[in-house]
Amino acid sequence: MAIAMLALHFLVAFSNKFLGKKLQLGFQFDAPRFVYLNLLNALLATCFYLCSIGGRLIFNTHMVICSAAYALLCFTSVIHGVVVYKYITIPLFSVMSISGSMLGSAFFGYVVLKEEFRILRVLAMLIVII
Repeated sequence: MAIAMLALHFLVAFSNKFLGKKLQLGFQFDAPRFVYLNLLNALLATCFYLCSIGGRLIFNTHMVICSAAYALLCFTSVIHGVVVYKYITIPLFSVMSISGSMLGSAFFGYVVLKEEFRILRVLAMLIVII
């Protein structure tokens, strides 16, 4: 089972990188193809997830609400990415997106989860901002 999961993980990761490179090198960069690539990545990730949990799904209200909220955030992020790529370069968008997610999760930890402030964490956040 572990070898099968490793092989499936390799397949998902390889197809993600392969399709991303094909999009960058050979395809026109337009909104439908960008959404199609993200939809295909989500489908492959879903297959990987279903295999990893043995195919048994459990539904409850909290999970459905969280999943719907997450799907809405992901959809908004994809549409935002398509719009923003018209104005800035891909590397700049990637750096800003990663920086924002790192800072956002750190602030969430401080404000919502009440994590303690440490000087190294604050310095790391300042380095990301600079």
